[in-house]
Amino acid sequence: MIALAMLCTLLGADYKASNTAKAFVGPLGEKVEVVEVNDSKQLIARVSGIGGEWEGRTFVWDYDDRGESKEASFGIKRGSKTETYNALVFRQGGWSLYPQGGKNRDGIHLTYSKEDSAKTSSDELIKAANAAAAVPKSTPQPTK
Repeated sequence: MIALAMLCTLLGADYKASNTAKAFVGPLGEKVEVVEVNDSKQLIARVSGIGGEWEGRTFVWDYDDRGESKEASFGIKRGSKTETYNALVFRQGGWSLYPQGGKNRDGIHLTYSKEDSAKTSSDELIKAANAAAAVPKSTPQPTK
């Protein structure tokens, strides 16, 4: 029984959806599918259509919902310090994605897509995040 509990922890089985999954799209075919997990303290995000090192990857980010502003972020180790990198930000009524190493420093503006949201599954996003659970939380968690 203890071995099973340890295996579930290693596989990331502790992700529990806090709400339904949603999809947001950008002007050039970019798409970010998200679901809040663990009492909305984390956000699972699958990114596509952006190219670069984040293309097709699923990430688990810390999530801070302050009402009118929301941020999904992760820590980047720089020497002995950890810096916070805001990857997905909601301000002034819209979401923006800031891919690490991306060419668009102003972010990619995203809008809600009802059609893509209907095709997005919380369980599928959680399964993808579980596949990345062995990657430390202080780095973006890629899966393919």
